[in-house]
Amino acid sequence: YQRRVRVHSFKEFRDAICKRHVRPPVPEDTLPSLKDLIERCWHPSPDSRPDFTYIVAALEHAIVESAISDNLGCAFWKAVFLKKDPVPWSELLPAFLRYLNVPDDATDAICKAASAAVAAANAPSSETARDAAAAAAAATTAVASHELQAVQRSIACLRLLVCEVPQQGGGASEGGAPWSDGATVPIEKFGKVLGLFSPVAGAQVLDEIQQLCSETWFHGHVSTPEAQTRLANTPAGCFLVRFSSQEHGSYTISLVTPAGAIRHQRVRHVDGAFVLQGHRYESLRAVVEQGGHILNLLIPCPGSMFQPLFSDNPHPILGYEELSWSPADLSASPLIHQAVETTERAKLNSV
Repeated sequence: YQRRVRVHSFKEFRDAICKRHVRPPVPEDTLPSLKDLIERCWHPSPDSRPDFTYIVAALEHAIVESAISDNLGCAFWKAVFLKKDPVPWSELLPAFLRYLNVPDDATDAICKAASAAVAAANAPSSETARDAAAAAAAATTAVASHELQAVQRSIACLRLLVCEVPQQGGGASEGGAPWSDGATVPIEKFGKVLGLFSPVAGAQVLDEIQQLCSETWFHGHVSTPEAQTRLANTPAGCFLVRFSSQEHGSYTISLVTPAGAIRHQRVRHVDGAFVLQGHRYESLRAVVEQGGHILNLLIPCPGSMFQPLFSDNPHPILGYEELSWSPADLSASPLIHQAVETTERAKLNSV
């Protein structure tokens, strides 16, 4: 299908398509499954072309593949949420945990606690809030431990990264903490986040997400105008790191230059390495710490929405991690593996 034919009349065009089976070239960057579908529909024999039942099913899979580049994430969405977008966070969390082989009892306890925490965060009165907090505490009793409480932050960070929350007047809020009811996960946002940590091999992705969100300079989903607003009136060397708003799988460093101008520098995530101006680093932290002198990165910009999660005295509404214990117990994660062992020992002691 890569032949190019110059025609000068409709008859020549018709003959080229119908008799000589000439087809236009398919762009090289076309999704493989979509390319295959196109070429099947172009088959010279009408009887060999797929029917619309096949076409619709193929397009449904192609939509997922185009939104989620990570293999594990793509397979998860196809297996559980094919044809569905967005997905309620309350549905995605347990499904994602189980897909990553979290034990059912741990998943159930995590999700019950998360639900209770949402109720506590949105309670209309202090009395209702206390009741919801008590429910959250009861839900976590069977699995509570220091290790598990630490894991909470991983899920809290994931939720901040992938969720959108309807505002009271309609629409979605991307800047606030999505603890309220109605939080949903759009397939594109889910795919973008997993793509930044790809290849996802299992539980350790939650540790990686928490490690990144704990960095004071990381601001997550921040647009270029918003980054400029945050850096306005800050001294030279002030900077923040955010997801690239233009190139999936990449990051952007926004910084204040010695001349006082605001500059944006792309950091590409390629084959497991982070590339800044031709230099390769093993992590985003290494980019900042080892390559920071290239851009004069001196002062992390304040205002990251993740920092209350790592504060010793978080604001009450961000006490989600204290109330809910909504982590993932993924045995592949060192932290979660330790937490699961603690839970099992607690169960044996209670028998």
